[in-house]
Order: sequence, then C-alpha cells, then structure tokens
Amino acid sequence: INEAAAATFIEAVVYGRSVGVVLFDIDHFKAINDAHGHAVGDAVLLAIAREVGPELDGTAAFARYGGEEFIVLLPQTTEAQALAMAERIRAAIARIRIPQAPGLAVTSSFGVAVRPAESSQTWENLVASADQRLYRAKRTGRNRVCGADQTTSAPPLAPEAGEALPCRKASVGRSVRPPADARSHAADAR
Repeated sequence: INEAAAATFIEAVVYGRSVGVVLFDIDHFKAINDAHGHAVGDAVLLAIAREVGPELDGTAAFARYGGEEFIVLLPQTTEAQALAMAERIRAAIARIRIPQAPGLAVTSSFGVAVRPAESSQTWENLVASADQRLYRAKRTGRNRVCGADQTTSAPPLAPEAGEALPCRKASVGRSVRPPADARSHAADAR
C-alpha cells in the first residue's frame, strides 16, 4: 500500500488531485478469537477481504494494515465520497456470516481522512488523521464511520438525549450510497 500511496501522492501533486484514506478495524476481534478460536478469526479476515473488493472502484487500493486493521487508498475523492465508501464497506461487513460461528456479528469502526488537492499533507499524516478518527469511532460506540465533517456524509441520525453526534452511527439494514450523479461524476473524474 505504501508503494501505491507514493505513486498516488506524486500524481496528486502533479495534477492537483485529492487523496482519501479509509482506515478500519474489526470491532472486538480479540474477543472473536478468544470465544470462537483462531480459525474463526481467520475466516472473518478472509470474509472481509472478499466483501470489501466489490465495494471499491478500479482506482482504489486495499490492504490489510496489520492485525485486524485494513486500509483503503482512494485517489481523487472528496470527503463525502470517502465517507459514503466507508459506509458501504461497513454495511457489507455487518452482513458477513461465518458458518463455523452461527450468530456471530462482525462489525467494524472506520476513520476517514481526505487530503485536499492544494494540501501539502504527507501520507503518514493522512493515515494518522484517519487513525485518530478510527479511534474516535471506537470511543463513541464502534460500528460507525468518523470523518472530519460528518455533515458531508449521509443524512445525520438524530442524536440521543439532545447530544451532538460526533460520528455517524451505523443504522441497521441501511447502506448509504452517494447520489447517482455523484457516483457517475466520480467515475468521470477518474
């Protein structure tokens, strides 16, 4: 992924393009391994790899980023597009069923960061921003997507007890996709 990032960052600088990162982590992965065994943990990792691919377009790079963390590199993307992509991946992961562990619910928490075209932010700093947002997703309840400005993602959910909602909490059975014109515009831009 670092090689893909280096090439993407060179293109971003030369052509004035943005770059996005989606960093995600399997919620309670150690507990899955402890309760169901490492074979089930491995099955979860393989299922995630299988489910994420169809959610990506032809320009994205996807890799395991250590342990139970994964990373997606998104060239030429906006914050809203990256948040929508993360939400689609989150929903796909939530649908995973592992035959060896009936009833096992697999969820993930996400951090999204986008380097605007005019930015001088490095790959390392972009990943660090996504990582901070991932940990905010974990601290605020897991199974959610956190970015810099949640108002640009999907329609916000109503906060509980009048509190501000720092991240988009997952909604059961609903996947958020960008409007069709945003998807076709993103494809045209690539």
